[in-house]
Amino acid sequence: VAAGGFADGRGLAAALTLGADAVAMGSRFAVSQESPLADEIKRTVSVPDIDGGATEADTVYGKNFDGLYARVLKSPAAVRLNARPAPFPVVFYRAFKAASAMGIPLWKVLPGLLTRYQ
Repeated sequence: VAAGGFADGRGLAAALTLGADAVAMGSRFAVSQESPLADEIKRTVSVPDIDGGATEADTVYGKNFDGLYARVLKSPAAVRLNARPAPFPVVFYRAFKAASAMGIPLWKVLPGLLTRYQ
């Protein structure tokens, strides 16, 4: 699976042509019209380094948020949460809280959590 830097169908097609089995387009879908993210966050993510848009230096990368590697906008909370791995009960609580806020049934979250913590 190819990931990172794919923003449109041309990049997806190029990756598949070069042998990728799939392409992960996290940020691209995060800023889509259908995404539940606030418009201010979408602008920050989709317009890097222009008019105050975020750059890579404005992010924190790690897997200590919920057990999955992710890049998030840097904030005091993000830096603190990424400083050390969260124990499973904390990750479990955060995942269910986020799922609930997005209207995702809790039973859909549990299998993914269990595969991350063996």
